[in-house]
Amino acid sequence: MNQALKKFLKMYGIMVGIALVIGIIFLAVIAWVENRPRKQVAVKKNVEKVVVAEQSDIPPNSIAVEEKKSLPKRVREGETEEAKKAFESAVELSAADFEYELTDNAKGVRLTKYIGTEKAVKVPSEVEGLPVTELGRGVFNTSGVVDVLDGLDIVRTIVETIVIPDSVTTLCGVVMESFVTTPLKYIKLSESISNIPERAFAGCGKLESIYIPDSVTSIDRAAFRGTGLKYIDLPDGVSLDEQVFASCDLEKVTLPQDIKKIPKGLFSGCTALQTIDIPESVTSIEDEAFYKSGIKKINLSKRLRLIGEAAFNSCESLEELVIPESVEVIKKDAFAGSYSMKKLVFPDSLTSTRSNEGTSLLFRVTGIEELRLPNPMSFMPDVSELEHLKTVNLPANLKECNVRFPESLEKVIIPDSLKSVTFSDKTFENVKLPLLTQKRLRELGYTGAFAGSRSAD
Repeated sequence: MNQALKKFLKMYGIMVGIALVIGIIFLAVIAWVENRPRKQVAVKKNVEKVVVAEQSDIPPNSIAVEEKKSLPKRVREGETEEAKKAFESAVELSAADFEYELTDNAKGVRLTKYIGTEKAVKVPSEVEGLPVTELGRGVFNTSGVVDVLDGLDIVRTIVETIVIPDSVTTLCGVVMESFVTTPLKYIKLSESISNIPERAFAGCGKLESIYIPDSVTSIDRAAFRGTGLKYIDLPDGVSLDEQVFASCDLEKVTLPQDIKKIPKGLFSGCTALQTIDIPESVTSIEDEAFYKSGIKKINLSKRLRLIGEAAFNSCESLEELVIPESVEVIKKDAFAGSYSMKKLVFPDSLTSTRSNEGTSLLFRVTGIEELRLPNPMSFMPDVSELEHLKTVNLPANLKECNVRFPESLEKVIIPDSLKSVTFSDKTFENVKLPLLTQKRLRELGYTGAFAGSRSAD
């Protein structure tokens, strides 16, 4: 009995000892865990890759991250909620949905024809182990279902949403019109492309939303002509060719802050575009830049030097135009047909308003009532069709005035420094002016008649 008790006590002591050792080890582990160098994981919106860093290497309240350049706010604002939903619903495609070929450099795949039937699609980034780097001409033009019309098979395209992966570096290769005739509404471009080629989306009247990645450095002629785009925000550094947005449904435009010129016909026919700010970097507005647009108000660059032929021609809603002192040349028919413009003031910096034919039709068929011409001007521009003109000044440097003023003219402002001018005999024949003004014009050399009076002869 005593031996059994002794044996029990001995075993009990061993067990207690083991328990104490385990407890000490457990407490030591807890202490080590609490005091060891921690690792911190960065959490941040729009971050695509997260790395882990030792706490000792991170300053207090800092976040250690390595991230791919996230989509700029500029681009995100240009992407509508409807577009985002469409992109999310797009179906992942595979090689089986396309006809394709090896690219010219044999380093990637060019998709040549979509043969699937999905309306919202994500272009594959890889085919047969090679990256998809090009979308060929008309790749989505002949996709969809076949209708029979008058005995002929007519392909009716159905693709409305396209998501292009970053593997794609070239749209349409060296050709154009990749998406023309499609009912395309939304497209998400690859962030690896640098060029949007000529007429790439021209005629896509239903195209409502597109974002232009910062990777894009050039947009070629008529790339978006005739699309349904209502808003476009262009990244700095992108160059624009002629008619890129001609005849679009644009309502709001944000131009690159480093753009040097507004190219020919850039916004011609954009009847919904009512206002636009021209960046201070712009030095020229080329021919027909805003021809037949809906512009009501425009802020011009203080560095602007040239306004091209018909630049604001037929802008029937244009109400106000302040021409900065920097402007030196205004070409033929720059404001013709701007019926709503009541007042136009030119700076003295202006040196030329003549066309190649040696005449000026700057103001033809406009609603201007008050016209202030620059004093250095040596000739009088053609104002014969300014049917509402009431007040005009004779420039201080005027040498010749071989034009006919409209009968609406009521007041002519003549500087005291002006001594002699060569007039046409018809210049004021339809105009009834105050006698003192008539006297002053006679002193300058006018010999023709005034309305209601005889000529000096």
